[in-house]
Amino acid sequence: FASHGAAAGGAGVSTNAQITFAYGIAATSVELGNACGASMEGWYETEAVSDPAWSRRTMQASLRGASPHAPALLLVGTDRVQLPIPDSRCVLYTTPIVLLPITANALGSADVGTDVPESVFGALSFQFVALGGGQLVATQGLSLLLH
Repeated sequence: FASHGAAAGGAGVSTNAQITFAYGIAATSVELGNACGASMEGWYETEAVSDPAWSRRTMQASLRGASPHAPALLLVGTDRVQLPIPDSRCVLYTTPIVLLPITANALGSADVGTDVPESVFGALSFQFVALGGGQLVATQGLSLLLH
C-alpha cells in the first residue's frame, strides 16, 4: 500500500512529500517546515522477499523549482532544526552531515536515488538548496525514520 502526504509551501509554492511503502511499513516520514522557492518529493520502498539476503530498500529525493542547470545540494542530516539561512528568507531544517552536490536539469529538476543498506536505521533528514531565479531557494525538509 502507499502513504502520501502534501502541504502548502510558503510564497505560493506548492510542495509535496510522498513516501511509498511496499510489502509492509519499514519507515515513517514527517515533512519539516515550508518550502522557500523550490519543492521536494521523496519516496522510500522496501521490497521484502522470503530470503532476507535478497531484501532491498531504496529511496529517492526529487528537487523541483530550481533554475535550469542550477547547482544544488542535497543536505542529509540526523536532526531537525529551524535555522534562518543568512541573506535569504529560507530556513535550514537539518544540520547537514552529508552534502551531495548535484546539477538541476533544463527544467530545474533533479533526482537522487540510492539503495539503503539494512544496517542503516534511525532518523535521517533531507533538504535541497539551490539557485532559483538568481537567488537561493530551499525546499521543505523531510525526516525519515527507518525501522
